Amino acid sequence: KRYREFLDSAPIGVAIIDLSGKIRYINKRIEDLMGWSREKIIGQDGFTLDAFDEEARHRLIERFTARMKGDSPRLMELPITRKDGKKIWVQIITTILKKDNVTTGAQMFFIYITDRKEAEEALRQSEDRFRPLIQRSTDVISVLNREGRFTYVSPSAETVFDYPTGSLIGKPALDFLHPDDDRDTRRLFAELTAKTNVARVAEFRARRGDGSWGHYEATGNNLLDDPGINGIVLNIRDITDRKKAEEERNALLEKLHRSEKMESLGTMAGGVAHDLNNVLGVLVGYTELLLSDMPENDPHRHHLNRIMKSSEKATAII
Repeated sequence: KRYREFLDSAPIGVAIIDLSGKIRYINKRIEDLMGWSREKIIGQDGFTLDAFDEEARHRLIERFTARMKGDSPRLMELPITRKDGKKIWVQIITTILKKDNVTTGAQMFFIYITDRKEAEEALRQSEDRFRPLIQRSTDVISVLNREGRFTYVSPSAETVFDYPTGSLIGKPALDFLHPDDDRDTRRLFAELTAKTNVARVAEFRARRGDGSWGHYEATGNNLLDDPGINGIVLNIRDITDRKKAEEERNALLEKLHRSEKMESLGTMAGGVAHDLNNVLGVLVGYTELLLSDMPENDPHRHHLNRIMKSSEKATAII
């Protein structure tokens, strides 16, 4: 009586069947799970109940037969259709019942796992929805363990890094860094792994599969305490073309600045030349006036001719 009272108050379903498969006992939890009363179920063949579909029925019989032959207990998950038509999920384990060392039947425990199965199905649907986004992303989605080794790399790595996706698994990500970027990037990674649920952004160069250096921008999130991920999640973007465009733009700006400087120098030189020409114009003009009024045998003509020649040289220089 105490045993039956204990089973009736148990939070898991308990059913006892004999060797022929007929139900000899069910507790209240079984009634609640299936929606049928004990009077409706006890005495029936447990394997032919409407609660089980063909596949579930086949698996139950197979497991029951194996246990009768001495197989060890194993957990089994099955769908059950309640009396109201609603489908639920249970986890079942079978134990052998004996009397005087003779097998008389089996005791089956039913554990309600519908909430867990629905959560698993929701997770599966979520994975099915987001997996194509990750696999088709032009960015590389990767996961590193605490030591910085790749545990997952999205297929886009073949395009971005020029490495076969599978070849990166298990390798230290920081070993691919350019020597000039190694120290700063390792420092950021150390900061990232030191505290969970933090993020860091870094730019660095890394060696591609063909031996060239690519420029990359990475956003890292520490999800080491997330049981579903347990790693550092990196979103890596190839910015090689952008960096090249920036370098070309900077080179063009430098050329423009040099050109503007030369233009300024030219403007200044032009102004100086104009002013010098004004001065030379006075020298040449007055020298010509003096020569035109001076006799040919005047000894000062020699000095005036020297002034004229020097002025002509200065004009050429300007």
